[in-house]
Amino acid sequence: FLITMSTHVDAYNVPITATKKECIELLDSATEDIFGWKGHPSQKYNRSLEIDPHFVMGNILCGTFELLGGVPSSETAKTCLKNLATVDPKNLPFREVKHLEAFNCLIQSNYLGAARAWEEILVKHPTAFPK
Repeated sequence: FLITMSTHVDAYNVPITATKKECIELLDSATEDIFGWKGHPSQKYNRSLEIDPHFVMGNILCGTFELLGGVPSSETAKTCLKNLATVDPKNLPFREVKHLEAFNCLIQSNYLGAARAWEEILVKHPTAFPK
């Protein structure tokens, strides 16, 4: 079946696809938590996926968070990967494509490849993360 996503912008004025704005708000809040060393970002990623299991950035970042947390065979990461299997990168904004690339690199334990993808995001969107 086809899921209709709309392109919005997040709190950092970067394009993002979602079916519900609440998912973007949760992602913005989780990003603030991560960079501020506070809160519970994983709970916010999980909540965004409860609202919309097909939320691309929610799946990517939830899976990435698990893998970077040292859980290489995480069931959560596997579920996120499964949810992303039908996503066509041609329909995603640049940042989402690069985060998807980084997630796939992490799954293969290619940390340098993931870092390169994240670097490309920062070059194109230097304001994509809180300072």
